[in-house]
Amino acid sequence: MIDGLIDVHHHARPAAFFEALAQTGRTSMAGRPFPPGWTEAGALAMMDENDIAMALLSAPDADLLYRDRAVALRLSRLLNDLFGSCMQRRPDRFGAFASLPMPHLDASLDEVAHALDVVGLDGVMLSTSYDGTYLGDASLDPLLAELDRRGALAFVHPVSPMGRELLKLENSPALLEYAFDTTRCIVNLIRRDVPTRYPGIRFIFSHAGGAAPYLAERLAMLRSFLQPDQTQDVPENRDAMLRLLRSFSYDTALSASTPVLELLRDTVGLDRVLFGTDYPQAPENVIPACADAVRGAASLAGGTDFTSANARRLLPRLEAHR
Repeated sequence: MIDGLIDVHHHARPAAFFEALAQTGRTSMAGRPFPPGWTEAGALAMMDENDIAMALLSAPDADLLYRDRAVALRLSRLLNDLFGSCMQRRPDRFGAFASLPMPHLDASLDEVAHALDVVGLDGVMLSTSYDGTYLGDASLDPLLAELDRRGALAFVHPVSPMGRELLKLENSPALLEYAFDTTRCIVNLIRRDVPTRYPGIRFIFSHAGGAAPYLAERLAMLRSFLQPDQTQDVPENRDAMLRLLRSFSYDTALSASTPVLELLRDTVGLDRVLFGTDYPQAPENVIPACADAVRGAASLAGGTDFTSANARRLLPRLEAHR
């Protein structure tokens, strides 16, 4: 195995996925024709070029594709079984987060059992929200309770928020809205006391947590905004908010730069930071720049590859493939 980085934000939509989707009448995603299907060979070539030892696969499509229950069940099972086959062939190079047929809660609970117990995937992928219902909403508690019971690893990926079409902006949602949607999700989880109620879930948030680390001081006023008649201690609130933010992990996808990594170090600690590429969505020249930035930041942690150490702590099975 290559001694290198561990990528927790690597998207895999094989050709079989698009073929199955086309059979449902869909011919495009986000207004664009289907991209080429992900291939194991292509992924390994990119990983080798960038000294990436392992990638954890995911397919963040629930907000776009899974409103139809039959489509959701078929495609999530197809992806999870494909991911499992990939892991069986190359357990030294690939892991995976299960796709769940959300927002269909009963089916998603069944798929958690299949993906984790039968297929042996490493965790689950969740969307920040489903048709405007954010993680932390009471209606989603049964899923969080099951993930908590299992001590599951949950990779949270952003979506384009409800109502975006009302804004007279022409930016891609991936440029700004994904970061802000991640921020909304983190704040809602904290507001709903999810880290305390479900401490067994090990959350990973994309894109350095969106704006949440940057807004930590502002978020420290959350309780005061919820209870304006109550005088609260500012340093105590700040420390409490930082402890909650530090209960999550954060990947570097599209976010790896010295200022961002220093902010994460000072806000949540480098032990909460993971490497991510956003392959194949990331522009081709961004991935090596991201990898170089993370390697260059090793000095922030005494010269160690802190992101890979953090990934192995979250997924002990990776130690067998060092």
